Amino acid sequence: MLSNIQAIGLETTTASRSGFLLYLNVKFVPLFSWFIFNKSISPATWISALAAFVGTALLATDGSEFGFCVGDIWSIAAAASSAMFIIRLEQASARVENSAQLNAACLLFVTILSCIWFFLTAQGDSSITTLLDTVTSHPTELIYLGGIATALTNYLQTRAQRKISAERASIIYSLDPVYGAFFSWLLLHETLGATQSYIGAALIAVAAAANAFVDLGSDPDESAKAR
Repeated sequence: MLSNIQAIGLETTTASRSGFLLYLNVKFVPLFSWFIFNKSISPATWISALAAFVGTALLATDGSEFGFCVGDIWSIAAAASSAMFIIRLEQASARVENSAQLNAACLLFVTILSCIWFFLTAQGDSSITTLLDTVTSHPTELIYLGGIATALTNYLQTRAQRKISAERASIIYSLDPVYGAFFSWLLLHETLGATQSYIGAALIAVAAAANAFVDLGSDPDESAKAR
């Protein structure tokens, strides 16, 4: 579902902005952990979260008045979905020893939901024709997105989160917008736009680095007690 939501957002926003907005999952993880699961969150994490939100606001306005577009909202929704997935995966991976089986079950469920979504939104034979044209016209891209960017990365994430917490994992995932901005510039020739967008992106990066420094330098026993 995360991929579907992000794909909808990319119809009306750029890949670089979507990548930075999706980074908000790093901040949604501690927020949801505190609000839904009643975990204790350190003050440094809250400060980092506030800095990230300010940076995201600067990035999304993109130098224009009320620059948020529909695609940005979908990207933020994808970030919230990603955050819940990271939190739930921590619990699921602790209960299921075989990471491959857990990943396969997740992919099967996503496939079923995607098929339901398609048939509910399909507009007659034209939608089926469009689907078949997409498959035949872009087989390499679909194999990469389905096999590498989805199946393989989900398996690696499932395996990795057996050993680290959701909060720690979300900090590592904060590198996503860096990759997103770089590859969108390299492959799609996109830029972030106005100067304030770069300021916002820098603020987000600083917030992530500061949060990672505090968490990685803390005492594991104290961190465990805080959780």
